[in-house]
Amino acid sequence: MVVINQAQLRRAVPEVYRGEIDSFVASFNQWAIHFGITTPKRVTHYLAQVFTEAACLKSTEENLNYSAGRLLQVFPKYFNTSNVEAYAFKPEKIGNRVYANRMGNGNEASGDGYKYHGRGYIMLTGKEQYLKFNRFDLCMKDVVSHPEEVAKFPLNQIASMWFWQTHKLNEIADLDDGGKMGEDIVTRITKIVNGGINGLSSRKLYYRRFKKEFGI
Repeated sequence: MVVINQAQLRRAVPEVYRGEIDSFVASFNQWAIHFGITTPKRVTHYLAQVFTEAACLKSTEENLNYSAGRLLQVFPKYFNTSNVEAYAFKPEKIGNRVYANRMGNGNEASGDGYKYHGRGYIMLTGKEQYLKFNRFDLCMKDVVSHPEEVAKFPLNQIASMWFWQTHKLNEIADLDDGGKMGEDIVTRITKIVNGGINGLSSRKLYYRRFKKEFGI
């Protein structure tokens, strides 16, 4: 079993947020066996995703505070020059619009989009995911009524590992041959974690760093 420590994370990612590293390592080592994240390949791919999603452990909650210009770039399906100013720098309104009527959420007026926006090291997004995680035996809180708990220790790690396991990402990580295929596996996992390939270059960078650290 691979047990991680603070020194490994600092070597691989010197920019890691030091204020979160102790709790991250503790919760990782506590729950990794349960979720099968126990081999160098699985640990490397998991950490590569986490360190991008959580901005080197600085954040366990999706940032929806977008300017008008960024909204037009990131969410062109939902915003145009006629409506974007009404949403700029208003995270709750933005979340309610972009996540409305999908992922188990109600319409924009329901407030589900912002209520169930992304949280965790690998972020749960959408009411459907929160409902499923809420039924999981290691979910210690009512995260449907209190979704903010997913952003807090220890559910930030447990929810992320639950997502990883339920989406069979261990099995995908196992396909890494230690060679050129590895970065293709990063892309495949990213599409499942992110729903696209946002931050792919960052994920590949951390993959290469952790690959070296854990010897795959």
